[in-house]
Amino acid sequence: MFSPEIIQAIKTHAVREYPSESCGVVSADKYLEFENTDENPEEHFRINTEAYTRTLVTTGVQAVIHSHPNGPDCPTKHDMESQIATAVPWGIVTVNPSGPLEPFFFGDQVPMAPLLARSFRMGVHDCYSLVRDWFLLNSHVELPVFPREPLWWEKEGENVLADNFYGMGFREIDKIERIGDCVLTKIKGDVENHCGLYLGMGLVLHHKPGKLSLREPGDKWLRRPRSRFFRHKDFEPAENMEIVWEAALK
Repeated sequence: MFSPEIIQAIKTHAVREYPSESCGVVSADKYLEFENTDENPEEHFRINTEAYTRTLVTTGVQAVIHSHPNGPDCPTKHDMESQIATAVPWGIVTVNPSGPLEPFFFGDQVPMAPLLARSFRMGVHDCYSLVRDWFLLNSHVELPVFPREPLWWEKEGENVLADNFYGMGFREIDKIERIGDCVLTKIKGDVENHCGLYLGMGLVLHHKPGKLSLREPGDKWLRRPRSRFFRHKDFEPAENMEIVWEAALK
């Protein structure tokens, strides 16, 4: 997404600031370092509002960058909320005592990854992100991003997938019958923490942690007692629907 020089500058800054969080922006095709003014810089970052606004007005902001010392190697709920609020891509570089990992970028302003063979990253490329992107490519239905914490299903009272499915236009159905129907199921948890999408011909599209996204026979998802099925009220698959698999620029 950015030049090797920018990526290297981001990593170098993160290593220099460790164990505090580094922060900066990409502006005019350059990485600009900013001071982290947060009271707890090892856990959070804050960019001076005046400095950010001045950069936004003068040269523009192409991305907001910060580091995650010792992880997680994915956005937090607060990261996702803040990215939506700024409406520009966000980049995160995880840095450990052994050095930095490769930065990753997220937000609807980032080019969409191919639907198949994605690497998993919670909040960026996970099971819900895959379902959302499928709808963006294959229908007029635009599902929202809902910010979520890593491993949210391990927190008591959290039922993020089911709660949001009802709120964004899905209705529960007795069984999956047509393209675009979705399945919610439980994987090693007490709440529904995994979703997939029916493609027809017995195939389900889904993305599990630590795996690449794929389409596979869905019998085990469609028949298991821990599964529930949903259909979006505004999606009607066309007859002989031709599914789009390529990524799209947004």
